[in-house]
Amino acid sequence: MFIFWFPKVSGHFTYGVIALSAATFVFWNLFGAHVLPTAIQYGGPVSLALQLSCSVLVVACPCALGLATPTAMLVGTSLGATRGLLLRGGNILEKFAMVNTVVFDKTGTLTIGRPVVTKVVTSGSLTDPNSKQNPIHPLSETEILKFAAGVESNTVHPIGKAIVEAAEFSNCQNVKVADGTFIEEPGSGTVAIIEDRKVSVGTIDWLRSHGVDTSTFQEVEMEDLMNQSLVYVGVDNMLAGLIYVEDRIRDDAAHVVNSLSSQGIGVYMLSGDKKNSAEYVASLVGIPKDK
Repeated sequence: MFIFWFPKVSGHFTYGVIALSAATFVFWNLFGAHVLPTAIQYGGPVSLALQLSCSVLVVACPCALGLATPTAMLVGTSLGATRGLLLRGGNILEKFAMVNTVVFDKTGTLTIGRPVVTKVVTSGSLTDPNSKQNPIHPLSETEILKFAAGVESNTVHPIGKAIVEAAEFSNCQNVKVADGTFIEEPGSGTVAIIEDRKVSVGTIDWLRSHGVDTSTFQEVEMEDLMNQSLVYVGVDNMLAGLIYVEDRIRDDAAHVVNSLSSQGIGVYMLSGDKKNSAEYVASLVGIPKDK
């Protein structure tokens, strides 16, 4: 790779140019007047030899290699950094020419990376209408957001931040987690004590592992979720409600995928979300379902 071996080559090249310039000076100083007498018009052989040796230095000067190339590298990597593209070195730029496959992460790359709450569903609409275990006093949407935001305010997960922002937008009461009760398991959920009530937020398996009864829960059709994620909220031992969270797709995602595909580059997507959600996003940006 040119950028990779350039520092080594430029060093040898410089020594070679200096040696060639010195050889030019010696030749024209000692033998030039005898070989080509008409070349000496002004001054003597020394003056001509000095002129020609300097000409060799000027013509062969590796300024384009030693100055322009590193400058172009620096500008390119700097512009990339301002747009969120981090490069470990200039040699990476050359390797782009050999790329034949690009793998995108879904969240934060094909999508904006800032999920927002789109809907809150209370337990009254979640449970089976034929069940005799329906909660007598289901929590309201505001109360569900309040408890969920109280727990999620202790996490840095993007979905947790979205829930906190939704609670603030709805002017929910700010509640605090009891000291020493907050527990978080990445990829599963969080649990804590708020106002003497055990609040679990996360996947349905996470709620079940913390004693939340979901036996009367009506499963949500995965086809209805599309690009949305489900967050389950349990208060004490009952399923209090669901929070729908969506991460909007970037406006230029489909254009980028189409541009890469038209160049013969294979495009794939990685995601830890549910299959239906991942396939839905892939279909919108133009990535085949098998990728």
